[in-house]
This record gives sequence, structure tokens and C-alpha cells, in this order.
Amino acid sequence: MPEAPQVRIIANKLQPFVKQKIVKATTLEKDFDVARLEGETIQEILVFGKQILIRFTKFTVRYHLLMFGVVRINDSNPNGKLRLGLKFKDSEFNFYAGDIYYIDQPL
Repeated sequence: MPEAPQVRIIANKLQPFVKQKIVKATTLEKDFDVARLEGETIQEILVFGKQILIRFTKFTVRYHLLMFGVVRINDSNPNGKLRLGLKFKDSEFNFYAGDIYYIDQPL
């Protein structure tokens, strides 16, 4: 079960993706519109408890790791249900087995 310090480590590993433009976004979630993400540039990656917040210009994506959430960087071997996969020009990261939501209000 991931705890807040582990989530901070994950977020630190995601920092190289800040200021990168998303080429393709994928999900197995039927109610999560990934088309909003394609072409967007990550402005900031933050942590709040067991949540990773990916801030864009007009919205934020919130990923909560719950009990068994996993983030894979440049490794698309599935470890549970794909919640969100983000591909960039030369790299990618994927979220598995957590909850993913949009936040449309400013943080």
C-alpha cells in the first residue's frame, strides 16, 4: 500500500515530464475524456497525501493511488487496470489501479 512518502518519490520521478507536451493519452475508463489531454503541456506535478496532481493551464488531473496504485515510467507492462497512460515525444508514464479525475477549479 503506497503511503505519502512513497507518493512523493513517485512525483519526483515524474518531474522530468514537466513542460512536456502530451502526444497521446489512453485509458480504459469509459467516463474519463482523454482527448482533453492530447496536445496539452504539463505545467506542474504536485503531491497531496496519496494523490498526484498533474496541473495544466486550465485544469488539473488528480490521480489517487488508493490501496494498490502503481505508476510505471517508460514501462508499459500492466500491473492492474490502466487508469491513464500519457505518451510524450520520447517517453511515457502510466497509472494503474487507482482513481483518476479532472479538477476544473483552480488549485
